[in-house]
Amino acid sequence: VDDEAWRNIPVDLPGPEIRYHQRQRLEAVNRALAELPDACRLAFYLNRVEGCSHAEIAARLCLSESMVAKHLARAMQHCRDRLKNY
Repeated sequence: VDDEAWRNIPVDLPGPEIRYHQRQRLEAVNRALAELPDACRLAFYLNRVEGCSHAEIAARLCLSESMVAKHLARAMQHCRDRLKNY
């Protein structure tokens, strides 16, 4: 590698140990989410990944907004419980 290429390598990339721990945590999140009932997991996905509101999720899943809120609270608590050691 020449000097110019060496200077252009980003230095803020996480090292292998950090990447390993991040991958472990991501796998733990995936396991925790897989343990949830389908409607709960889907509500969580729609809210946290796709950015849907409670009203949008309720309409898509044919649920009340109250039930959507309960699903989201359950999913968050479940993930907190499973990931407390990470």
